[in-house]
Amino acid sequence: MALARQESYELHGTGGDDGGSWRKTIEFAPARVSARVALVSVDGGGLSLAGIIQYRYRPDPKGADKVVHLGSDWPEWKSFVEAVDGMTSITWGIAAGAQQELHARLDLSFWS
Repeated sequence: MALARQESYELHGTGGDDGGSWRKTIEFAPARVSARVALVSVDGGGLSLAGIIQYRYRPDPKGADKVVHLGSDWPEWKSFVEAVDGMTSITWGIAAGAQQELHARLDLSFWS
């Protein structure tokens, strides 16, 4: 297995008085993909997290996508997903506490 290409995405958020959360879905053609999420910067105190919420994959090239849900709430989100054959999308997000500013990055690695 060799790395064919890598794509990176960023997500920014600023929590108000009650904090907040933001989500983003990236879609692509079926491929063998692994994913990693990390906080790049956090400004302000309190709890914060960046993570993978779910991904879709297609086990049969002619079939329907299946969803793997990694958590409904931010404490359950994962920071890494090992290579999955036939992955077609990934949903990730950030959660900020009150008066926090977050910057996170998602790296997708496409394998051949």
